[in-house]
Amino acid sequence: MNRPLVPAAAGTMCFILFSCLASCPDEARNGGDGGASGRPAASPAPPGSAVPVAWPIIDLNPKALEAESDRIKRMLGADFTARVASPFVVCGDISEASMDRIVTHTVGDYSKALCADFFDKTQPSHVIRILLFKDDESYRRNAIDLFGYDPRTPYGYYDSKIKTLVMNISTGGGTLVHEMVHAFKNYDFPGAPAWFDEGLASLFEQCTLRDGRITGLVNWRLRVFDDEFRKGNAISLADLIGLADSEFRGAGSSLHYAEARYFCMFLQERGLLRKFYREFRDRFPEDGTGGKFVAELFGKPVGEVEKEWLDWVGTLKW
Repeated sequence: MNRPLVPAAAGTMCFILFSCLASCPDEARNGGDGGASGRPAASPAPPGSAVPVAWPIIDLNPKALEAESDRIKRMLGADFTARVASPFVVCGDISEASMDRIVTHTVGDYSKALCADFFDKTQPSHVIRILLFKDDESYRRNAIDLFGYDPRTPYGYYDSKIKTLVMNISTGGGTLVHEMVHAFKNYDFPGAPAWFDEGLASLFEQCTLRDGRITGLVNWRLRVFDDEFRKGNAISLADLIGLADSEFRGAGSSLHYAEARYFCMFLQERGLLRKFYREFRDRFPEDGTGGKFVAELFGKPVGEVEKEWLDWVGTLKW
């Protein structure tokens, strides 16, 4: 069994909620060096922002990976180290040892596990860049220089338009794993609704590898769920599944993320998450919300599944 991935600043950061405005507004994650846990983050560039550096979409092949690795390293300068870990080119102003650890463990081991369990139908067909900046100053300065804007989040984001993950890696590796889920999912299951897209990605904000299998662990979002549930603000499972993407990411998004995460974790603990993902992906035209497949898996209506889910959530501790 691999060691669990531990939060970089577990007591303080677990309660920060950061709501972003674009494709991943309340993505929260953190983690130790090379790990995956939970922490708020993520926002791509604002619409219409200037991008002073070219970020071409590049078809994936070994020569293209090496060429893009060389190009980015030359562009960013001598302080940066680059590695190829297909489909990723990873570049950062961090130590060689840290780069090797992140590329081998977070990018390599976790990518392999994610693709084995979920993203097994359609692999990325383009080079995906991962830019790792050593601290907040480097992250913000380079984001302005390279993308023409100061990020709305101090942690990191994935910009699907240019196939690039941008990380303040000093905050930990959880953002990286979360965004890797989005990067793979955008090829394998591009139509997934926000509740499942973000629920699955958020599940692996804090996770471990067990015999090569990725497993989400309890994280700070449980307290969000519990607090809102006690206040009477939680929405039903049927309503969560039925939310339009804009509603999921709008008012109440912190609660929506928490509920979606813990429903995905419930599926995981019942041994149904992999099957649900594949049924939903492969039969998506039958039901774009996923409610039909939840009912089929459990052999009962979603409303009855909800009671079992909430009873299970009540046993969790953080």
